[in-house]
Amino acid sequence: MLAGLIKRLGKIETNARNNKRSAAVSVLIAQAKLAGSWVDRTENRNANVNYAISDQSMTDPEWAERYVTGH
Repeated sequence: MLAGLIKRLGKIETNARNNKRSAAVSVLIAQAKLAGSWVDRTENRNANVNYAISDQSMTDPEWAERYVTGH
């Protein structure tokens, strides 16, 4: 079945090359995916952030100690 799909996509590719180049690229990607040669990868760069909410505000010296550099 996979070999048949790849063969059919090959014929589509030949026709696409004659008409539109972007279509040929799409067909080649589809062939590579079917053959297992194309791997879609995504990378999640979300930082682990923890937020804490307090019912009491920080004092000015506490805030300065935590957030002011060189303090």
